[in-house]
Amino acid sequence: ARGAYGKPWLLRQVMDYLKNGSMTPAPAIGEIRDVMLEHYDALLETYGSHVGIAIARKHLSWYLEDLPQAEEVNIAIKTMQDSAAVKDALNNYFQTVDKKLCS
Repeated sequence: ARGAYGKPWLLRQVMDYLKNGSMTPAPAIGEIRDVMLEHYDALLETYGSHVGIAIARKHLSWYLEDLPQAEEVNIAIKTMQDSAAVKDALNNYFQTVDKKLCS
């Protein structure tokens, strides 16, 4: 189960492999962004901004762990106290990475 931290799609991949014998590809970076931001918003809604940010840090770190050039944004969001600033940093990261992957 720990292998699925930051990769909620991993369970679907395992189920598909067990069912069909083939591995479903990992989601595109845009889908990862959408899932991460949805999870982040849900944590903020559930726990409020102050506690939600604190709880979200570890989850966001897990999502970012295997993404390209994510170390800088991961370090930055670990000290941010403003939920909008965290979201802006994540959106900026994904815009930058998306541009690099498309070029």
